[in-house]
Amino acid sequence: MSPCVLPQFDFYDSSIANFFWKPDPVKCEPWDALMLIDSDGMLQFNSSAVKASGYDDLKCVYKKVVRVGDFNVTFTEETLFKKPVYIPHDIIYVQCKQNDKLVYDNLHFHIDYKSILQQKHLGTENQDELSIYMFGLDSLSHLLAERKMPLTMNYLRDNLGAYILNGYTKVGDNSHPNLVALYTGTTGGSELPGVNIDTMPFVWKNFSAKGYVDMYCEDWPSIATFTNFTVPPAHHYFRPFFLAAEKIRTQSIRNVRRLLLFLEHHNFRLKDVSFLCFGNTPKHQLVIDYYKRFIESYGNKKKIAVSFLNEIGHDFLNFYEHGDRDTMELFKWMKASKKLDNGVIVLYADHGPRYSEIQNTGIGRVTSMMPTLAIYIPQQIRDRFPHLHANLMKNTERLTTPFDVHETLMDILNKNFQVQKPVDIHKSIPRGISLFREIPESRSCNQAGIPEHYCPCYSSKYIDIKDPVVKEVSLYIVNKINHILEHDFHRCAKLTLNTTHRASLVKSNFVRDKAVEEWSLRTFVYTSSEDRRYLIAIDTFPSKGKFEATVQYNGKSDMKLLGDISRINKYGNQSSCIPDIRDRLKLYCFCIK
Repeated sequence: MSPCVLPQFDFYDSSIANFFWKPDPVKCEPWDALMLIDSDGMLQFNSSAVKASGYDDLKCVYKKVVRVGDFNVTFTEETLFKKPVYIPHDIIYVQCKQNDKLVYDNLHFHIDYKSILQQKHLGTENQDELSIYMFGLDSLSHLLAERKMPLTMNYLRDNLGAYILNGYTKVGDNSHPNLVALYTGTTGGSELPGVNIDTMPFVWKNFSAKGYVDMYCEDWPSIATFTNFTVPPAHHYFRPFFLAAEKIRTQSIRNVRRLLLFLEHHNFRLKDVSFLCFGNTPKHQLVIDYYKRFIESYGNKKKIAVSFLNEIGHDFLNFYEHGDRDTMELFKWMKASKKLDNGVIVLYADHGPRYSEIQNTGIGRVTSMMPTLAIYIPQQIRDRFPHLHANLMKNTERLTTPFDVHETLMDILNKNFQVQKPVDIHKSIPRGISLFREIPESRSCNQAGIPEHYCPCYSSKYIDIKDPVVKEVSLYIVNKINHILEHDFHRCAKLTLNTTHRASLVKSNFVRDKAVEEWSLRTFVYTSSEDRRYLIAIDTFPSKGKFEATVQYNGKSDMKLLGDISRINKYGNQSSCIPDIRDRLKLYCFCIK
């Protein structure tokens, strides 16, 4: 079987130039915290800030932030602050008054490691038992990472010698299927029968069972990928912080917030303070600080940290720039403090931008299917097992997926660093292959678990949108959307085709060797019907929703949808009648009322 030819593109191609600009710096509230929690976990006054404030009679109280299910928090009774104190709780709410006037109102956090150490025996890192540092960003394609986070990418590549996977490809439309594949090694659903969110086999649970302490963090409660946990999914869980933040500082309703962020993205602000902040700190920095405290608090104990920044780039791609230096500084600190001597970094994303107009360019569409993936392996591992370096280098130019990253994590957990038997391409190739093994050059999207619609190993040729077949396929896509909506027509409008914006005939990069009629190094057998794959972009009435899908066409009465129907523009509040838990339906529904 012939190799997958990965797409080659210029990160600075002129066709995408108009989508990039430099946003104004994030502007947060201009005050210093009057209290802090030091590196030993002690809540105390920030003496320099108190002195600068001029307050001379501060009376402060603190409350623990208590999780109530996964969608609410409450606060304990207040305790008067008298002297530096260790509070056995991660998240603390502090208020201070001067002459009975509230002058300080803020959330603080630390890592309550003492309580965990009393409950659980933790193993110690060593050359074979490595800590795992997973740092994720929503909607960050490889292209966007290179354009908007160059400090981070260059530091990983040039200073740490990290491996940047140029063929890393998503396996589903949105965050959920891609992160389920990464975190569990499955597609969820039928592959995990009888499993709910609390029993889902997240990879950090495997590590926890072997003496690791774990942390899980997402920063935007309303769109977090995994919610509704009955019990916290990890020893340290940061969601209650952001729930409390929304409670003590009322946020504008989602659509007003999005409008204001849209204006801010275009460097036009109606507010002095950015919605990307909580108080005096950008939200992404809060996650980084919590992440760093987790690493610091447990010293050389085995640990796995999993964070995923939802908000910074989910809707507006130029905002990634705000997190670039801070992310690089995190990795620099990890190296300088020797956290990486026995530690692995995985910088990852779920997919590229899904609702940006950049997706309607040729380069933008391909890169939206190819999220960021960079992995750092300790130098001592590379020195002892040089075959791992050789395989990882080869795999940077191979077709790879979240399933492969999961298998790599399992190899690390099981200390499986020895030479492994090569993948036999003449037998059934596993869907997930550890990056510590050489991934076959001949691997296909089907073998890797990548739906046809997201397969990057194809080229396409634009065709006339007036072609009768294009009209047939466009109507087929609308009918498929309406089929998804049919049980909700009491609240969702039935959609009709408005316009076909773009049509391409999708072809494999490979040709059939008719003389030989067998699989050979540079050939790939496919039938004439497989040539009739159409990639169509449409918009619908009345929603004005733009959608894109790949359809195999064998005739007007014989069409097949390949993969999902992707929404390629924002839906705003059009689907407000659909509960958040049915996020897939929200892509298509145009609420009648």
